Amino acid sequence: MLKKIHLSTWYEILLITAVLGVHLYAATSDAFNFPASWFTRDDAYYYFKVAQNITEGHGITFDGVNPTNGYHPLWMLVNIPIFALARFDLILPLRILLMVQAALSAATGVLLFRMVKGTVSPMLGVLASAWWVTDLYLHSAMYEFGLETGLAAFTVTLLLYQLWKFERTWRTEGVSLRRVAGLAVFAMLAMFSRLDLVFLAVLAGAWILLRGTRLRSLLPLDILLAAVSVPACLLYRLGLPDYYLYKNAAVVMLALSVGSKFLAYFFFGLYQPPATESLGQTLKKVALAVTASSLFTTAVMLAAAPLLGSFPRVTLIYDWVFNLIGLILLRLLARAFSQNTDRTALSPVELLKTHWRTWLKEGLTFYGILGGALLAYMAFNKIVIGSAMPVSGEIKRWWGTFGSKVYGGTARSPLSFWAVNFEGDFDAWRPFTGWIVRAGKFFASLRGDYRIDDYYITLLIAIVILFVFVLAFNRREAVRGAAHFSLPVLLTASFIQVLSYNLMGYAALKEWYWIMQPILAVLTLSLVMGILVRPLMKLKVAQLVLWLVVAGVFLSRFWLLGTAIVERMPHGLYGPTLPYLDSVRFLEENTPPGSMIGMTGGGNVGYYIKDRIIVNMDGLINSPAYFEALKAGQANDYLDHIGLDYVFANSGMLEGVPYRSQYALGSTIARYGGKSLMKFSP
Repeated sequence: MLKKIHLSTWYEILLITAVLGVHLYAATSDAFNFPASWFTRDDAYYYFKVAQNITEGHGITFDGVNPTNGYHPLWMLVNIPIFALARFDLILPLRILLMVQAALSAATGVLLFRMVKGTVSPMLGVLASAWWVTDLYLHSAMYEFGLETGLAAFTVTLLLYQLWKFERTWRTEGVSLRRVAGLAVFAMLAMFSRLDLVFLAVLAGAWILLRGTRLRSLLPLDILLAAVSVPACLLYRLGLPDYYLYKNAAVVMLALSVGSKFLAYFFFGLYQPPATESLGQTLKKVALAVTASSLFTTAVMLAAAPLLGSFPRVTLIYDWVFNLIGLILLRLLARAFSQNTDRTALSPVELLKTHWRTWLKEGLTFYGILGGALLAYMAFNKIVIGSAMPVSGEIKRWWGTFGSKVYGGTARSPLSFWAVNFEGDFDAWRPFTGWIVRAGKFFASLRGDYRIDDYYITLLIAIVILFVFVLAFNRREAVRGAAHFSLPVLLTASFIQVLSYNLMGYAALKEWYWIMQPILAVLTLSLVMGILVRPLMKLKVAQLVLWLVVAGVFLSRFWLLGTAIVERMPHGLYGPTLPYLDSVRFLEENTPPGSMIGMTGGGNVGYYIKDRIIVNMDGLINSPAYFEALKAGQANDYLDHIGLDYVFANSGMLEGVPYRSQYALGSTIARYGGKSLMKFSP
């Protein structure tokens, strides 16, 4: 045992050293590399400039004028001390931040290694961790942009790691309120690293509270089924974009469906141990519970129709059928994977009587901390900034109300709606979907057919079914692994996050939004691979061969990562006088010092420009007051009031939504990169 612990520790040291080593090369490279090759996303500079302004006493603002909250709070707190150094050197904070992101990558890899090693095998723990820290797509999306994604991946993995430790000990050591409070703090950190991780944080609380009951594993999946059913039925009936004409009815119907189904399933006894009843009894309960909840939802929706407006009533029937079939499949799978031979069944009322005191105390502790922190954050934002939640999210939802594809627009296909569209940012499962696309292209090429959509969907469904069959080969290990990795919670939270954007429409989705999904995929894949290779592990020769393969994979992947970083972050190639951004030099040459310049975007320009102020015109890092003025068609008056001097933008873009030609602009002074520098007219 001591030898295994020792070897694991040495591997973790090796992993951390390798990750930090290759990134140290990048951090010490030419200054020009940072804006040109690493921190290339405008959104990252929103954090950088706001953090710099906070440290210099200008307040929580991007431009020094407008208060803003268009960021996720925990990453901003990390940035503040780092960008206190920006007053001395603009590149020095970026060098430090690069190493911070590298440390987050290494720490996430270590946690994945520990979970997979302790649940599946050390060999697959090495593969999972090495893949995470070296995959070029994940490295780009999570660690190179300078955004909150790397921190969020770490806090999600840290929460899962704490739940993993909890799962291994709660049966023997008991659970104190202090431990519940500690887990709530980890959930809170995940939530504040990206606010859309609130779903994971909330479900993690239920996972902790409901331990020892079938509610724990089945409730998240039942919620997922009910939540997916409503938009799926409306999409089947209406398609896109017509679905968004009835999005308000969809939200109301979803809330009614989820709430009523949970109560119906609970009180109809659908969370009893399988050994206490026959399959026929279970199916009868399923039919009664689904029908009862659907009748309630139907009655309320029809009664509220005058308020909600017209909506396709047939979707109420579709929803009943979808949930009936889906719940039957879920309960059949639950029976197939169940290891429970307990024939002592508590009625729903008896279950409540037995657990209500524990649930109440632990629930108040966990959700008191989580909810209290969220309310405090919202109150602070409302009082100081003027909007309880980040204004950037509100603006993107507003963009989603336009019929045009402004800033990308809303989901335009079912694949996009469910975030599995491999052709754009509506893909929550990259880089895994990329593997499926390559397989689809291979099969398509065999038939001379290069349209891969049908192959892609078929392969996607086939892989899910294959995973279920593989897990069924060793049901005991599958159930154990799913519990240790909190897979029901992670799966449900991943899809609800997708729905939180696409249910009501959301524009400008980005690849760095998707954090839970690749973590879920790597844990699930590790579990599946563990079951597949377990028979081989009985053979010493096979063990040796597999370890040699793993070592080769580890070395080759780090070689690829190191090569990519060396190529992109050269040393001694660029001189120190080279301007960081050509657009910054253009503006400094064509505007006098002290000018206030409006831009759609402008994060990187705002950070690098000297003696000038950049005002964000799309509103993502501007004030709630500007957002209200933009919606009301009074943005020109607002910008005049704060003293704007110039606008640097694509003039054609300002004529369309969401700007709608509301700015009064003078003649063009100069042009650069498809944009015009124009005098602003009061």
